Amino acid sequence: MDRMQVLRYVKDQYGVDGQYKWRRFPDDCVLICPVTGKWFALLISRNPDVTHLTEDRRQNFLEINYGDGATKLRQQGIFNAPTRMATGSWVSVKLDDQTPVDQVKQALDHAFDRARKTQVVAEQEHLIKVAPFAKDDDGYTDRPLPKPTHRQQIQHPEIPAAIKKMRSKYDYTLPPLEGRNQNFYAQGQLMADYTDDYEYLGDFRHFYPTYHDMSIGQLRGYFTWRTKFRQGKIEKAPTSFVYVYLYELLNQIGVSSTEDGYQKLAAFSQQYANYADEQMLKYVAQWRKDYVVYYQMGEEERQAEFGDDMKVDHAYEVLQAPRDDKDDVVYQALSSLASYHLEKCPLMKDRPDAVYRIVQLTWNDLLKQTQVNIIQNLLGWRGEVQVRLFGNAVFYDRQKVRTDEYAIDPVRKYVCQWGRWRRQSFTPVKGRRQKINHLLHEIDRLIRQATHAGRPLKPQEVPDYELAAIKQALKQYREERIIARRPKLDLSHAHLQKIRDDASETKESLLTEEERAAEAEETVNAASQSAVEPTPAASQEPLDEEPVNEESVEQPSVDLTPSLADDDEDSQLNLSADEQYFLTHLLKGQPWQDYVRSHHLMASILADSINDKMMDEIGDTVIEFNDQGQPAIVDDYRPDLEEILKAGESNAQS
Repeated sequence: MDRMQVLRYVKDQYGVDGQYKWRRFPDDCVLICPVTGKWFALLISRNPDVTHLTEDRRQNFLEINYGDGATKLRQQGIFNAPTRMATGSWVSVKLDDQTPVDQVKQALDHAFDRARKTQVVAEQEHLIKVAPFAKDDDGYTDRPLPKPTHRQQIQHPEIPAAIKKMRSKYDYTLPPLEGRNQNFYAQGQLMADYTDDYEYLGDFRHFYPTYHDMSIGQLRGYFTWRTKFRQGKIEKAPTSFVYVYLYELLNQIGVSSTEDGYQKLAAFSQQYANYADEQMLKYVAQWRKDYVVYYQMGEEERQAEFGDDMKVDHAYEVLQAPRDDKDDVVYQALSSLASYHLEKCPLMKDRPDAVYRIVQLTWNDLLKQTQVNIIQNLLGWRGEVQVRLFGNAVFYDRQKVRTDEYAIDPVRKYVCQWGRWRRQSFTPVKGRRQKINHLLHEIDRLIRQATHAGRPLKPQEVPDYELAAIKQALKQYREERIIARRPKLDLSHAHLQKIRDDASETKESLLTEEERAAEAEETVNAASQSAVEPTPAASQEPLDEEPVNEESVEQPSVDLTPSLADDDEDSQLNLSADEQYFLTHLLKGQPWQDYVRSHHLMASILADSINDKMMDEIGDTVIEFNDQGQPAIVDDYRPDLEEILKAGESNAQS
């Protein structure tokens, strides 16, 4: 037994139609006794509760207000406890091929009969005590009210022929829910080009409003507002009027093409921005995406509506299989998914390529983890979910029997099978942004710690394997820098021959005429001698080749322990002799006043200059002036300054 069989049985047996009362649950309807107004049954529809929502069928349940015998009925095993209604008099049954039809009909008959016999408590009559009439001698007597000279007639608005024809086309034989959408589409096509000029001062409020829900005055008021809106005269209208206009665009009513409908839908948010509420704008934003998918729009519209989603999808693709030839792609992908960025990292100012490489090495190490799946733990997983295009709207699907797919990008895709849509996409893990923020924060913190640059950061809670990956990346980056700074020597025969040729050419250009003549004579004598006394073939060597002893080639010295800040110049403080003296004596608590006076210096200028140069190293002011105007070292940074000055002295001695 299915949902439509229940509705047909109730309609034929009791003359009752389902009433749809909830905007949030558009498929749920209640069955009400027309005599007493009591609810005797409720039809609800829900998505199946599964992990990846791969099921494409909605589950329907029928809840019946059975009364006192509900507990006994549930014990028989056919009916269960209700899921929507909380009282004990209700029972529930799932509607599918296994549902016993006869038992359900008997339960419905019992519930309807019980609701029909329920006594309706009459409202208590309110009595008003009237004082006794005055005596005749008081001068007051009963007098009849004067009859009006003319009868006032209620002014009904004139019904235009187009509206009269539209109202007559409503098909009452269609099922309630689907027929409502189909009737709206059919009536809308009749009124697509209709214009009106009628002054309507009333209001109109209705869930999922359609033309059928409006009175004549409301219809004329709506079409008058729509006429002005199409002409660019934007006026505030009842909210339900606006939703009817949006439903028209979704159903391509009053548009010249699919592209024209999209342009009008896209322009609405800006045109009606002064009057639209936040919820309406959210609906429009989602409907624009649904419009692009349902009507298979082109690349321009897809980029406009799914541009942000495509950037996220691209980040997922990059992080699943990063390329080694571009160091910054991993950093850019992680940054697009996080709110924490490394622009304030001290190393980023001078060596952004170093930061990019460290991030890439960290991520590559995380991908190699065998104990955890970093993609699922930090990003998410591919999944599929059933979607309802144009949800929360009156929309008539004119392509129900349809099998198609619409790809947004390689990650995100919409698939339609027999009119039911599913979205395949990357489902983010809970707390994704915060987890990536913590990872980037720890990379920043350990870079500062390794380079002794910037303000130290407090550690964040991250898994141990992430910390190990960052430390391994820093170590690997140092090794790569050591290898990169070694001189590259080319000892191939071709390279050596080129050196000989260049040397011969240089020597030839420096010889005088006498030297050339003497060299030619020596060559002739050597040739004649070799002709007379030939040497064995085994002992001959080409004249243009000489054995090369690679060990004799001078190897330039190489620093095998370079810091992360590329050159030595970057790690120097660049303090002048006066600044060095001033800072050292402040740290040791020794007098500095005589030196400053004898060299005609100012303590404030020296302190400002030192603070500026230390900003890159420490990330904060290191010298402050007390209430007496005397400079003093900030205690928090005293150990850092002592370590930096000590390292500078060691470098100077070496």
